[in-house]
Amino acid sequence: MLLRLLLLSVSLLLPATAQTRKCYSCASSNMQSNYMTKQRGPGNRLNPPKVFDDNCNGDVWILKARASEDCPGLCYKWSQQVNNSGSLSPMTVRGCYQNLYDTRNPTTQREPQHTFCTFSEKNLDCLPDATLIENQCWCDGELCNSSPSYRTPAALLLALSVYRILA
Repeated sequence: MLLRLLLLSVSLLLPATAQTRKCYSCASSNMQSNYMTKQRGPGNRLNPPKVFDDNCNGDVWILKARASEDCPGLCYKWSQQVNNSGSLSPMTVRGCYQNLYDTRNPTTQREPQHTFCTFSEKNLDCLPDATLIENQCWCDGELCNSSPSYRTPAALLLALSVYRILA
């Protein structure tokens, strides 16, 4: 009975998968020049994001009114930082994956069927003590591509809290 109650609570809070959601649509200012052909970040770009602003690198709430778009698929965030002995140089792109990239092109990375993140870090041969840190996340939820790092969905936290209280 407890499990049924828990599942019912979570299902009421989760959005339907077929509905359109809002995603932040922005990129760092340093991505604006030659955005469509720039060799940094994912390729096969279809459209630029709505806004180029350095607030896209961090907390994007200030951009909400002018940098959100409807999305039939998953929201997306790509970020890359060059860490040169503790000095960070960030680049970020956020948006609806289907709006940003040519998903019909077979060389474009496929949009996953669920929330998914990747992380990589590698040394740069051209700069001693420098590393290149790259993250990309796809998420399913209203403005879910907002945080500097992937956040645990509120529905999951609520379900775990209810379970702990009732257990």
